Amino acid sequence: MLLLVGSLLGSPISFLTQRAGELIRDVFPMPDHEQEKLASSSTTTLHWHTEDAFHPHRPDWVVLVGLRNPDDVSTTFVPVTDLDLAPDIRRTLSEERFTIVPDGSHSPTLDSTGDSAHSPSAETFHRIVAETYRPRELAILTGDPTAPFLCLDPPFMRRPLQDPRAETALDTLIDTVDRSLREVTVRPGQILVIDNKRAVHGRRPFQPRYDGTDRWLRRVKVAADLRTTEGRRFGSHGRAVV
Repeated sequence: MLLLVGSLLGSPISFLTQRAGELIRDVFPMPDHEQEKLASSSTTTLHWHTEDAFHPHRPDWVVLVGLRNPDDVSTTFVPVTDLDLAPDIRRTLSEERFTIVPDGSHSPTLDSTGDSAHSPSAETFHRIVAETYRPRELAILTGDPTAPFLCLDPPFMRRPLQDPRAETALDTLIDTVDRSLREVTVRPGQILVIDNKRAVHGRRPFQPRYDGTDRWLRRVKVAADLRTTEGRRFGSHGRAVV
């Protein structure tokens, strides 16, 4: 069902550096991840972000289906159209002055599938490491000025910037997002579709029990145009992007 809903929006994709490119990911708390900046964290806030913001082929949509949520843990989000920003701040955010490095979910230490036939190659992870140390400069806002695309992941952005104007614009944007956050509780059987190009999302903290009753979602990422990833798709299903 989750893949069917994703297919109505575009083409489900994954990333070769996340569990060897599994299309559907389970999202639930994991021991030792409580304070990590990962979807498997729990007692810390999962800071709002653009999914896979560092990647040139970040998904257009993220689709979540609720399987279990007895504690009504909230997902946070805000669409870019809710952000009231001055014209000069928007202009600065529309310039290629910012860098975002890969988040921890793309780390080779988390690739625990054990499937050597479809596991990420050393070359793939080398590319991720290179993007960590030499990230490309990008604009946070792109496209239509009245409803721009948004690319933002504060915990994985290089700071401080050697650019006072860019630093001020980024601080202003982060503060505006913090003040504009909405919340939604994804309950069993409910589906939440996030426009990953025009919204950020995160999660409130909660206390895990690790007894089989914790919050559990399933997630699929969707690309509007699969053709833009030609030559960069691998895996057993041919949808794992590098």
